[in-house]
Amino acid sequence: MPSSSELRLGVLVLLSLQLLTPLAGISLLGRMSPAVERILEENAYSMEAVEEMLAALAASGDAEAFGEALERARSNITETEEVALVRAVSARAPLALEGDDEARAEVVSDLRELGEVNRASMRRADDQARRLGLAGAWAMALLGFASFIVSLVVNRRIESRLIAPVVEVDAVLASVRGGDAFRRCSPAEDAPGRGRLRDNLNWLLDQHHRATEHSVQEDGMLRATLLAILDQEAKYAVVVGDADGEVLAVNQVGLGVLGGHASLVDLAAAIAKGGQPPEWEVTSLASGGWIARGPSAVVPTPPQET
Repeated sequence: MPSSSELRLGVLVLLSLQLLTPLAGISLLGRMSPAVERILEENAYSMEAVEEMLAALAASGDAEAFGEALERARSNITETEEVALVRAVSARAPLALEGDDEARAEVVSDLRELGEVNRASMRRADDQARRLGLAGAWAMALLGFASFIVSLVVNRRIESRLIAPVVEVDAVLASVRGGDAFRRCSPAEDAPGRGRLRDNLNWLLDQHHRATEHSVQEDGMLRATLLAILDQEAKYAVVVGDADGEVLAVNQVGLGVLGGHASLVDLAAAIAKGGQPPEWEVTSLASGGWIARGPSAVVPTPPQET
């Protein structure tokens, strides 16, 4: 698989895990909320009703308070066991409220059993909420661990496939720029397609090296040809220079007439400043350079300082 596809796939998996983690957390918390709500709505209200009925019996048979609490318990039946118990309490309540000790004892026993039914339901709801919370914690931990592992893999791929080649390319280019024309990137031996950057750079550097060698050879051949042509001018001293006043070539007669490097520099400087040395004929070239021809016995006059 190409490096770009590997990195794209790794980043996509990492983003998917990061997106899945909060979604899973929201889903699990959403499932825990009904369990907590069930404890409050289905069981806590019934427990309050049971406590109020017991308090009404203890308060010399407060029939009105007992009836209101019994009605709340009857309207909030959530367990099948509660049906028979609520009916039994409704049937014995009048006698219990009138002071019948046996009926009162039976009602108290039924109310206690009704409370135990609701407490058992609350414990089951609590166990369910605990299981959901534990499952959510493990799910978050597993997703976080998977995200961490994928991050390590993606980071290693980025470092080996992207950062390392770029660093190596920068080092090679710096060496070539510093004068090491033979410095190259290490060959890609891991897998096809993973070292294209290094291979392409090596190819470009090889082409540049060949072109440079060829250019040097051509410059040498051109210079030798130019000198051979100039030396055919046996009657004249001939000097070729550029627009910056640098001497490019001089024939044998010119060397004999000018005598040395200092005279060549003076002649080139005078021509570059637009001066016309006596007895010398200067022809401008299209490239900005010039050709100066002078008699074989004439020495140029150095340029006057202004």
